[in-house]
Amino acid sequence: MASEKVETVIAGNYVEMEREEGNPKSTKGKFSKFFWDGGSACDACWTAYLISVLYMEYRTRKEREKVDFRNHVIQWFEVLDGLLGKHWRNVGLFFNCTFLLFGSVIQLIACASNIYYINDNLDKRTWTYIFGACCATTVFIPSFHNYRIWSFLGLLMTSYTAWYLTIASLLHGQIEGVKHSGPTTMVLYFTGATNILYTFGGHAVTVEIMHAMWKPQKFKLIYLIATLYVLTLTLPSASAVYWAFGDLLLTHSNALSLLPRNGI
Repeated sequence: MASEKVETVIAGNYVEMEREEGNPKSTKGKFSKFFWDGGSACDACWTAYLISVLYMEYRTRKEREKVDFRNHVIQWFEVLDGLLGKHWRNVGLFFNCTFLLFGSVIQLIACASNIYYINDNLDKRTWTYIFGACCATTVFIPSFHNYRIWSFLGLLMTSYTAWYLTIASLLHGQIEGVKHSGPTTMVLYFTGATNILYTFGGHAVTVEIMHAMWKPQKFKLIYLIATLYVLTLTLPSASAVYWAFGDLLLTHSNALSLLPRNGI
């Protein structure tokens, strides 16, 4: 029953979005467009540009005051504090802490779920505790500069997982009677793509990433390249798995659970 409810809700959202798209003059559609008329590449570029400009402005002001940043990494709430005042600093700090808290919990659960399908000798909760204990040791890392090696390792593992899902799904082929009731328009397709980008965007630590770079003036270019690279990982794997298993993904939160134990 629970899986049927999930499927109904998700399918209902698709239908609702398609209806709103077909009737833009509805009261709900007008109200929504009053606040936001949809995302675009310009929004992403403008956000990255604005964050980098505010960071450079804050750092320039502090360097004029002879502040030494060699052993300190500027964080986003500090930028808000220096440019807008303590109230905005508190808002930014609350957002950062909330984002990182729930983001880290989600990542721990996802890691435990993935490793469970590789080794099911332990249950998912035990794997979550193990990964949580391992991740807790990162508090001993001196600064953001020292996260580089972990970032590269994470990049390699993410790339491996994404292409493993892509290749394994293509080799597996479509299941018998596969159904696809997901996005049927380009708008809905790229709505999902933007959600994926938001998940992997690291929006809560953008300034910290910029300051950890040896050449932060190249941040905008690196951010663009990273965004494109994320698309090369997520879109092929998502498309391949959905092509192979269709609506089964609506009732399986982890795509690895749909693949045979040998991956083929």
